[in-house]
Amino acid sequence: MQPGEINPQQVEIVDAAGAGVTGLTLSDLTISAYARGYGASIFTAWTHGSVMQPLGSGQYDLAFTLPPSAGKWRYRAKLNNPAYRFASNNQWEGETETQDADSLFGSVVRPVATLSQSAQLGMPLPLELVAYRYRTLSIPVVDQSGAAYTNLATDFPSATLRMSVRSKNQTTTVWDGGPSATPVGFAIATSGSTLSITIPENATFFSALAAGVDSLDDLYWEVTGDLGSDTAKTQPIIRSSNLRLIRREVGT
Repeated sequence: MQPGEINPQQVEIVDAAGAGVTGLTLSDLTISAYARGYGASIFTAWTHGSVMQPLGSGQYDLAFTLPPSAGKWRYRAKLNNPAYRFASNNQWEGETETQDADSLFGSVVRPVATLSQSAQLGMPLPLELVAYRYRTLSIPVVDQSGAAYTNLATDFPSATLRMSVRSKNQTTTVWDGGPSATPVGFAIATSGSTLSITIPENATFFSALAAGVDSLDDLYWEVTGDLGSDTAKTQPIIRSSNLRLIRREVGT
């Protein structure tokens, strides 16, 4: 689910004899709601805006607003009257993402000269490339709030960047471009809040698309950098994401 979205739940409250309890309101509950944004180390309370509505026979709708930022969350409702109990689930947890599955598929990168779609730091970004065609990608990077990540070049100097392509099961490195392996024609750099990548038309990972095959969806790509140039603090700038190769239409 996405940040700020309403999460509706249905609960059942009964007494010691198992009979449904009616007439309760939100004031009869104590709500504990804690969230931890990606990159944060601790959970903190968030304003959940809970609403409780009776459905009859001890059944209630309990809805709350998810945290405003991407990350993990925990929510628990506790009855103030010890004579009552929940006959249903009364606690939930999950994650919020700035992009759901539909928006991810809808934002798959098309084979164009420049990629203008922004990427949230450390989150996936599906990519589609035409095999054996030169590409220059210019990717604005944003933070959890959607604002430009202006410290990108400072936090992740260009000399520490690496783009890697791996097999679907993540066990086989198909291709590496970066400090320790720089294929001819490949370039990767950060400037301000922008990540720039140049992929040469002879990039060897294109050979994963067999002759006569229209497309390949079994590859994943990732961009990492060393935070503050510290090799012990390698972090994903773009988390491992689907890389789709499609056959060039004409020419060689």
